[in-house]
Amino acid sequence: MKQIVRTRGKSINVAVQVILGKQNEFYVAYCPSLELSSYGKSEDEAKKNFETELKIFLEETKKRGTL
Repeated sequence: MKQIVRTRGKSINVAVQVILGKQNEFYVAYCPSLELSSYGKSEDEAKKNFETELKIFLEETKKRGTL
């Protein structure tokens, strides 16, 4: 999965491995290298929710200066 984060005209391109699986009635998207995960009732919803979580993670680490 690839995510692009834009801040003040600058872009950060990030490509990470995301594992998609099913646990009970939910689909889970998990990125082992960042220890981030999200879930949804469908694969598409899990992917979309993960993209949102990844964007928040990248924005917060940039704010902290740890990106």
